[in-house]
Amino acid sequence: MIQNKFKDIDPILDEWLPKYGLMVFKEYKDYLVRSIEVIDDSGLSYHIWVEQNGNGGNYTVKAHWDLGKKVNRQRVTKSWEKASPIDQLFDTLDMAYSEVNNWIVSNGNTRNWIK
Repeated sequence: MIQNKFKDIDPILDEWLPKYGLMVFKEYKDYLVRSIEVIDDSGLSYHIWVEQNGNGGNYTVKAHWDLGKKVNRQRVTKSWEKASPIDQLFDTLDMAYSEVNNWIVSNGNTRNWIK
C-alpha cells in the first residue's frame, strides 16, 4: 500500500475547501496528489496544489494559470508559490486563493460558486 504523505493535511483541506466551494483531486495517474481546480465564469481553469517538502511537516502551496495560447509569441502564464509549515497551511491556502482570484479579476472575469 502506498503511504499517504498527505494524511496530516487532509483535515485542513477538508475544513478549507468549503470556504470557497472547491473540491480536491487526490489522485493523478496513480500518484497521490492534492490538486484543486478553480474555474472562473468564462471557463478558464486555474490550479492550486500542495506538495510535501521532504519527509517533514513542511509543504509548499503552488498556484498556476496558463492561458493555453501565445500572445505576441509569448506564452501567457502566472505562477505563485509559498512554503508553509502545517500549522500555517490554512492561511497559506487562503493566500493562494487570493492570488488566483486576482488573476481571475485581471482577466476580466469573476467566479460564481455556492457554499
